[in-house]
Amino acid sequence: MQKTIKKEICQRWREIDKISKELCHDNCRWYHGSWCLLRCLDLVTGPFLFEKFYQQITHLKLNKIAVVGTAGISSMPYFISLLQPKVELDIIDICLTPLKACEIYAKENGLKWNMIQRDMMKEFEPNKKYDLVVNDAFLTLFSNLNKAVMLQNIYKLLNTDGYYITTLRKGFHQDEVQKASIDTQDRFVKRAVSQSKKMSLQERELIQKKAEVYTRTMTNYPMHTIDSVKKLFENNGFKIITINEIEVFGKNEYTFYFEVVAQKIEKD
Repeated sequence: MQKTIKKEICQRWREIDKISKELCHDNCRWYHGSWCLLRCLDLVTGPFLFEKFYQQITHLKLNKIAVVGTAGISSMPYFISLLQPKVELDIIDICLTPLKACEIYAKENGLKWNMIQRDMMKEFEPNKKYDLVVNDAFLTLFSNLNKAVMLQNIYKLLNTDGYYITTLRKGFHQDEVQKASIDTQDRFVKRAVSQSKKMSLQERELIQKKAEVYTRTMTNYPMHTIDSVKKLFENNGFKIITINEIEVFGKNEYTFYFEVVAQKIEKD
């Protein structure tokens, strides 16, 4: 499964980079314009690192699923289409670039994915609700304060007893903000160049520049303990069904993540 979607990503990264020049805002092009390339080079993570965890989606009775937050030709909706091929699947993102990338892929592969542009950090009233919201390491991109806002808005999207399934990066220092060290940045760029040579990609200078900008700009806001994750979700309308800690190799280093299955609790 992973090889199939990765092949598609590798074939299309130049096209997505071009689309990003037209559709991205300046503050997200470094991310959405580079993600497909970096995924092709095995430098950024995806849901297949947590394949066993996400496969539990197969056992849920679901009619409508929303993927909130994507990056390019996203592995997550592809993965869900394999696990739950009959569900209605919406992809929600603030930026048109990943939505366009997913739209192109879905159309060419006969998949019925619906694209919705929405800023999930802003107040809204949903015109549709879902049995499941799912994403991968999405909350890690937001400060603790903004994580709470995002969870409150994901809560709005869910039907009664709906599920939110996700992963969050674990941090080992108490600082809320985590950026790559200079050494980690150097290793990231060197690996990008090395991988591009192995794959006989000719745009070495462009690839090096994209890797440099990505690793220098990327900011994570990890959680630190299982208790802190539980508190975050419970304070924003969810009960934790399961939570586990897992170590994976991604983004050029071993990293720990929390795997979370949460369920909406109706407010009194």
